[in-house]
Amino acid sequence: MIAMKKSKIILTGVCTASIVIGALSVYSGVRSKKLDNLKLTIPDSFTVTAHTGCLGTEDNSLESMRVGAQNADIIEVDIMFAEDGTPVLAHSKVNNNSVALSQALGFVKESGVRANLDIKQAQDLSGVQSLIKSLDLTDLVFYTGIEEKDVEAVKKHSPDISYYLNADVDKKRNTDKQYLQSLADKVKDLGAVGINLSFKGASKELVDTFHENGLLVSVWTVDGKNDIIRMLAMQVDNITSRKPDKVREIIETHK
Repeated sequence: MIAMKKSKIILTGVCTASIVIGALSVYSGVRSKKLDNLKLTIPDSFTVTAHTGCLGTEDNSLESMRVGAQNADIIEVDIMFAEDGTPVLAHSKVNNNSVALSQALGFVKESGVRANLDIKQAQDLSGVQSLIKSLDLTDLVFYTGIEEKDVEAVKKHSPDISYYLNADVDKKRNTDKQYLQSLADKVKDLGAVGINLSFKGASKELVDTFHENGLLVSVWTVDGKNDIIRMLAMQVDNITSRKPDKVREIIETHK
């Protein structure tokens, strides 16, 4: 199984996750009653990420970070840049109330929680890396939101921070071994630790192919009960959810 501890890849040997499902397919078209009775063994390396704005809090707020840290292994925030180049927490528009990344990283330092910086603008990641390194948080912070077009900028300006590649998966081909291997090869060639994708594009075959290549699979944004169970059954490495408490509750229920 593959784990990402403190944003570094660690190979932990044989996968300990097992699914007691017999001939039951849990990946599509499964009745809720069958999912309710599904038994799962969750590996210690699995993580839950609290999507920014989790549990009814305001997106990209310090409150969201605090609530997320109480209910998940990792917290997520979105990163943009103010006009003067200051990195701040924002999804699509920076305003006067946007929390400075330096303040958010101060919380990460104080709490010890791991943080996923979802990069919405890759224009000046050197400043982001400098902040991370000045607080000695390189092992607690990693990037998502990095698309193929952003990789060159990441390697040039923020080479010391691990990142997932965001990619759109062709759902019509997400069981095609050749297609999935080519996707895994691309992720490896670009230097990412794994793939970050919408759960709707995930498949058991995709997860298995990425694990065979020493890569991680993180899915977003998984809030529905049945969708959470399906992702757990596929053995993804991370689930990002606005309802991290529900993910943990389902894990406990299905052990």
